[in-house]
Amino acid sequence: MGDVETSGRLGVTMAAAAVIAVCLAAPNGARNSRRLHADDAATSVSKSSSEAKSSSEAKSTSAATTPVSTTRGAEASGSSSSDNKSGDKTGDSQTGGDKTTGEKPGKALSEQLQAAARQLANSQSYTFAYRATAGETQRWKVTHLVTVDTKIRGSEQSAKTRSASTKSWRVTSVDDDGNISFVYTVDEVDMWQSVTGRQEVRYNSRTDAMPPREYEIAAKSVGVPLATVTIDRFGRVVKRDSEQSQFNPGLGELTIPFPEKEMKVGARWNVPDEIRIRLEDGRVQRVQTRQTYTLEKVETGVATIGIKTEVLTPIDDPKVHAQLVQRLTQGSVKFDLDAGRLISRQMDLDETVIGFSGPDSVMQYLARLTDELLPASAAVAER
Repeated sequence: MGDVETSGRLGVTMAAAAVIAVCLAAPNGARNSRRLHADDAATSVSKSSSEAKSSSEAKSTSAATTPVSTTRGAEASGSSSSDNKSGDKTGDSQTGGDKTTGEKPGKALSEQLQAAARQLANSQSYTFAYRATAGETQRWKVTHLVTVDTKIRGSEQSAKTRSASTKSWRVTSVDDDGNISFVYTVDEVDMWQSVTGRQEVRYNSRTDAMPPREYEIAAKSVGVPLATVTIDRFGRVVKRDSEQSQFNPGLGELTIPFPEKEMKVGARWNVPDEIRIRLEDGRVQRVQTRQTYTLEKVETGVATIGIKTEVLTPIDDPKVHAQLVQRLTQGSVKFDLDAGRLISRQMDLDETVIGFSGPDSVMQYLARLTDELLPASAAVAER
């Protein structure tokens, strides 16, 4: 039972630590020691937007002339019933389209126009930059779900945690170079955890005067400034003042560092990082990783960027893998090019570690983190 209890504590610790860390961690962005690398990979466009437009006009003309030809056939018949039938056929031609393909002209034209719009978006180059106005407050609703299932010598245990929080940036200044300074705060939290064989634990900063022991640290950090951060317009941290000791669970940052040059759809860039893993004998193992970003698409001024964590250092020890598992995330974010800010994020984690506590031990770690930018009116209501 000792191994099972140890496994249970590990699952609870990892799940709870990840949730608390997400609630408390200020946005690190790209650390000063990180180096941003951007390649020149971009999606090539086979046809110009003018060719797509000409094709669309040709299809539109063809679709418009088809019912005229059918109507003339109806007039030549001279029969009232034929007129009615021909009129029906004309309506079928106008609303039903080509019966051999079952495709409506309007739908086909719409798809062609959408394809032309995508082709045009893919051929364009985009510059990514954060924007803000001094005095404004940006708020995000954050939801974090974690499930850690462990099995040792036939005994199973499950630890589940859930947190919902509201985080804010209170912008204090924006200089002439576009550097943005803001105060980072967690306005409120609603947290819950459940472990097999134990009583559920809950804490809501709005309704509970005293937090349970498991959430004392989180409670002390609600409603107080956690850090004062300055980022440049490309999302890189240039200064940070914080008294909080932060743990980064690897579920992504609130800012994404962008290359300074223009990018097309398909472009990739990465940010190197180093993770320190403490071994059982007290030694620290350094693990090299990197976050790889891909500009997947741009639609109506909103860019979708894929994110994936890659481990560069070979890992053979399951115990090290068990500690590293919280960093192995992937997902995507949406960035508003005109407003210059992240509007949503979803990061997922699904990892299984075998042999972390003996040859027959298994741990499965599932997590999802979502951020959603709140409109100004909704942000005020959330308060």
